[in-house]
Amino acid sequence: MLEEVSGLSFDRFFDQWLYHGGVPELKADYSWDAAAKLAKVTVRQTQKVSEQVLLFQFDLPVRFWPKGAEKPVDFKVTVTKAEEDFYFPVPTAPELVRLDPDTTLLAKWDFTPPPDMVKRQLQGDVLGRIYAVQALGRKKDDDSVRQIAEVLNKDAFYGVRSEAAKALKQVMTPAARDALVAGLNQPEARARKAVVEALGAYPHPVAHAALLQQAQREKNPEILGQIITTWGARPAEPAITAELIRLMATPSYHNMVAAAVIGAFRAQGDATAVPLILAKLSSKADALEFDTGDFAAGMDALAFLARDLKAEEREPVRVFLTSHLSHPREELRVAAAQGLGTLRDARSLAVLKPLTAVSKPFKDPVRDAVEKAIVTLSADQPRPLELKDVWTQMQDLQRKAQEMEKQLETMKKKAGAK
Repeated sequence: MLEEVSGLSFDRFFDQWLYHGGVPELKADYSWDAAAKLAKVTVRQTQKVSEQVLLFQFDLPVRFWPKGAEKPVDFKVTVTKAEEDFYFPVPTAPELVRLDPDTTLLAKWDFTPPPDMVKRQLQGDVLGRIYAVQALGRKKDDDSVRQIAEVLNKDAFYGVRSEAAKALKQVMTPAARDALVAGLNQPEARARKAVVEALGAYPHPVAHAALLQQAQREKNPEILGQIITTWGARPAEPAITAELIRLMATPSYHNMVAAAVIGAFRAQGDATAVPLILAKLSSKADALEFDTGDFAAGMDALAFLARDLKAEEREPVRVFLTSHLSHPREELRVAAAQGLGTLRDARSLAVLKPLTAVSKPFKDPVRDAVEKAIVTLSADQPRPLELKDVWTQMQDLQRKAQEMEKQLETMKKKAGAK
C-alpha cells in the first residue's frame, strides 16, 4: 500500500530496519577547510555488524547555515560504508551544521558540534536545542553547566527544559547540583518533575535539604511522590520520619502521596510504621481512594515490615490480610495471599489450606499465590514431633551403648587381675 500510494520502493528499508536487527549507530565529525571553502563531514557506522545486523545503506540529509546567509544550504548524501568522508561546497564558514535536521532517519547519533555551533544551535528549533543540551551534558566544565542552567530557566518549551535537567544530572558536579536547586521553581509541572528527579540523584546534604523544602510546598502529588521515593534511602532521620508521618495524612489524588510514603517506609525497613500503614489501609474511605496496584503494594509493605514483630503485634496485620482473601478484586486476593506468606505466621495455614481444596480448570493466580504461601509457611515449621522422638531415642541408645562398653571393659580388667 505504501509503495502504491507513494510510487516509491521500500524494499531496502524493510530489509534493513524490519527483517534485520538493530539500527545504525553513527558517530560523526565535522571540520572546515577555509581555503577550499569546503565543509567535511565524516560518518562512521559503529554498530557491530553480523548476520542479524547489517551495514546500513541510507540517505543522509545535511544542512548548513553559512555565516551571514538568510537561508540554510541543504545537501543529501548516501552512506554505504563503515566510514566515509563527505565534502560540501559552502560559500562561507558555517555557523551551524545539522545532520538529519528533521529526524527522518531511525538511528542513534554521536555528534558533538564545535562549541560555537552548540551555542548557535541553542537558538534554533526544538530538536536542535535538545541535541545541543545533550552535547553540553557530555561535558563537565563550568561554562557548559552555565549554558545548560540558562536553558533550564529560560527556554520557552518545557521539553527542552526537562532535557536540561537530565543533562545536569549527567554532569554530576557541585555547579550542576546548584543549578538544579535554583531551577526547582519551574512553573510547568513536567519540567519541575524532571528537576526533582535529577536532583534526587545527588547524594549531598544541599540536595537533600532542597528536596525537603520542596516537599513542604509542592502541590503536585506525582512530583511530591517522587521526592518521597528518594527518602527510602534515608532511614532513621528524624526530620524525614516526621515529614513522612505528616504526608501520610495528606489527601491526594488516588492517595498517590500516601502510597509513596508507604513505599518509602518499606524501603527504609521501618517496622515502627506498621500501625500507621495499617490504619491507613484499614480506613474504608482511604482504601477506596487507592489505585488497586498501590493498595496491593501497601499490603506487601505491611507484611514485609511486620514479619519480625512479636506474634501479638503481627496479629492485626494477619487479620487484615486474611480479610482480603475474599476481596472482589483478584489482584488484592493475590496480594493478601502473598502477604500472608511474607508475614510468616503459621496461624495463617489454617486459613490458606482450605483454599486449595477445590481445583479449577484454568490457571488461577490466587490459587498459585496461596500454594506458594503454604510452601513458605510450611518450611518455617519446626521438626515434627515424631522425628524429634526418634532422634531422642537414638541419642539415649547411644549413651547406653557407651555405658555398657565401659562396664564391659571394667569387668575384663577385673578378671585379668585375678
